[in-house]
Amino acid sequence: MNKIVNLGHWIVGLLFAAVGLVCLFYTYVQGMPSLLLMAHGYHAIFFISYPAIILWVPLLLSAWGIGRWKKWGHALGLVQVILLLCWCVRWLVYVGMQNVGMRGVIRIELLRAFLIGVCVLGWFVLPAVRHRYWREVAAA
Repeated sequence: MNKIVNLGHWIVGLLFAAVGLVCLFYTYVQGMPSLLLMAHGYHAIFFISYPAIILWVPLLLSAWGIGRWKKWGHALGLVQVILLLCWCVRWLVYVGMQNVGMRGVIRIELLRAFLIGVCVLGWFVLPAVRHRYWREVAAA
């Protein structure tokens, strides 16, 4: 069980860091020319989602907290995984309701995100992982 905890610690931390860096790249590096054009009064070529501008911050904070075995990293990562799973389930239900006559198509990326989210959630709720993050609470 100790190997699962230690190996999962690095995998989950790197996963959060990778997703955070991808969000940072797509928001600022690819979206920067449009942001500069919009700042000078020109119309944007494509729409930039404003929540995506700060989406990378909690992801990278979670990666840092998970990497340092911090309680807040565990809690923040757990909240983000639960939100991901809620979003995936909502989308799967929506597509399932629209699937009359093959109008709705379940995308493989959504299923992949759902399965990864379930695995990460399973790692977060392992008793050894919870004990590692919340030692003084478990000792009381």
